[in-house]
Amino acid sequence: MELANSTKPQKFLNRLIQMLYAKAGQRNDGIEQDPTSNLVIVDDANDIEFISKRPDIFTKNYSAISMMGISRFNSDGEEWSKRRDITQSSFNSIAHSRNVTPIHDEYVETLLRHTPANATQLQTTLFEASLCVFNRAFGGSGPTSVLLPHINELRAGLRWLQYLSWVGSGQVQAQQQVAAIVKATLQKLVNELENDSGFRPMWQHFSGAGLEIKGYNPIEELVMNMFAGIETTVSTLGWTIDRLAVNQSVQDRIFDEVSSGAADLPYCECLINEAMRYFPPIPFLIKNIEKPVTLAGKPADQSNLALISIIGLHRNREYWHDPDTFDSARAEFLDGTYNRRAFVPFFVGPRICGGMKLARIELLQGLKAFVQHFKVARNDSPVHFDYTLAMRPVDQGQLQIEHRRTH
Repeated sequence: MELANSTKPQKFLNRLIQMLYAKAGQRNDGIEQDPTSNLVIVDDANDIEFISKRPDIFTKNYSAISMMGISRFNSDGEEWSKRRDITQSSFNSIAHSRNVTPIHDEYVETLLRHTPANATQLQTTLFEASLCVFNRAFGGSGPTSVLLPHINELRAGLRWLQYLSWVGSGQVQAQQQVAAIVKATLQKLVNELENDSGFRPMWQHFSGAGLEIKGYNPIEELVMNMFAGIETTVSTLGWTIDRLAVNQSVQDRIFDEVSSGAADLPYCECLINEAMRYFPPIPFLIKNIEKPVTLAGKPADQSNLALISIIGLHRNREYWHDPDTFDSARAEFLDGTYNRRAFVPFFVGPRICGGMKLARIELLQGLKAFVQHFKVARNDSPVHFDYTLAMRPVDQGQLQIEHRRTH
């Protein structure tokens, strides 16, 4: 089975995202969702807050993707807490440090080393820079480009497993084939981690941290943490830079703010927040329903699945002014008047993303590094995206990047 060359999973998953954008528009137009579907689409802050506070009722649903292995992202209860602790202190040690220079320098160095000229090259470069920051959080060092081919293979495998988790009934053979390919790729990654001294501290950390957890596999935990922390950061930076290219005056304003040397960068922060609102890196979450409840105004039970539409919440007219417009200077963000429960790019409640603070630092430093050294242009064409574990912009030749000449 050729994982990377098949477009079937990509088309299916992308149609799902398009459906959620359409549903958000229908809700704003007062059109109710289909009451006969077993999917309960939730896009109201009250319902989402209720779900986040009741993990006993709303449990994780990953189905076939669990064939890759178990990590904190598809575990619950005490096991989830133990798995969270494997990474939390490392993320916090960087996030709580007042010295952000190493993160900024990592992005500058990687961007200048690769000098990306288009969106595809930019995504790869940003991923490498974010992976370097991730590696350093666990005491590693050095360039991480050697890992990228294996990570790209895993991304293709995860896309298939996610696809099969929706349509995999009766496709046991396909699930087993994909799982076997993913396992083989994971072993290639283990070999790289064991043989490169720059990765050894990170690998030793994951190898020794969860041994008391039944069924713990360090490479599965490591890879899922990589994807959760890095894929979402790269996705958001990709969309932020793509939106910079749409409006030259916005790009000039962001460059001037970064160049000012000011400690506070409100327009940069606003642009990043608007990118996460308009193009949420994790566009939806699926939850099993273990007990009868009322959700989104209708009764639901074990026969239903709750689909938390982050897209729908972030475009819900009850919480946002003109939600279907991308506004790089959105007043709700600049003034701090937005409803905190209606903006959840890192989710909400006790299961909020543990790497949120580090991600926010990376997003700001990555944006600063890019605009200091590059400028970007975009032709006036439709937005294209790809969804696997995060929603990323896709290169269709719209984006042109070049070095910024400041002299």
